[in-house]
Amino acid sequence: MPESSSIGEFLLQLYPIVCDATAKYENQRGKGAKFEDEISEHIYNVALDSGFRPNPPRYTLGLPTRSNNKHQFDASFTSKNTYYLVECKNTQTSPMDYVYYFNSKILDYAYSNPEITFKGIFLSATAIPNSAWRYSIAYGLRLLDPESPPPEYMITTCQKEPALAIALERHLEKIDEAAEYGWEDDPGIASRLYDEYRYYVNRWRTLND
Repeated sequence: MPESSSIGEFLLQLYPIVCDATAKYENQRGKGAKFEDEISEHIYNVALDSGFRPNPPRYTLGLPTRSNNKHQFDASFTSKNTYYLVECKNTQTSPMDYVYYFNSKILDYAYSNPEITFKGIFLSATAIPNSAWRYSIAYGLRLLDPESPPPEYMITTCQKEPALAIALERHLEKIDEAAEYGWEDDPGIASRLYDEYRYYVNRWRTLND
């Protein structure tokens, strides 16, 4: 299975789990740790079912880093020469800074391991700010929060409008293409792709209300 389609299947399965866990722990004390524990366990099982090689929850990568620090991730799994690193957050504060810090850990490994591909997935129980979304597109991160279904999930649930599914598939292609090419010649591409994504989310919600 190609990398893009397999990670899409993983995100498709994970989105409703994130939504259910968010509602489940909304009013509980210690909800952050409980949310992270449950989601990490689900990630392990979904990754295994999707054909990836999952690591135990809260695994510390033993690969070299530029800073010589080693970093722990809530969940992680591998496929061939690609490492998928996952962060889960359920806090009252904005997750924006957590997204930036998460990516800094990924970059610390990426600079010292150019032969390996690293991809980040950030899961949040609270809405992720627009600025963090634009940042994530620029750096090839995938984000999930209850208000933001992945395009792969929307594609499977918009049978009422096949044209929307086709548009979402093209949107995913553009996201992949943007991650592979330099941004110097088109510094506004992250904003345009994010605006396009929000437009499709609104259309999808209208169809499913």
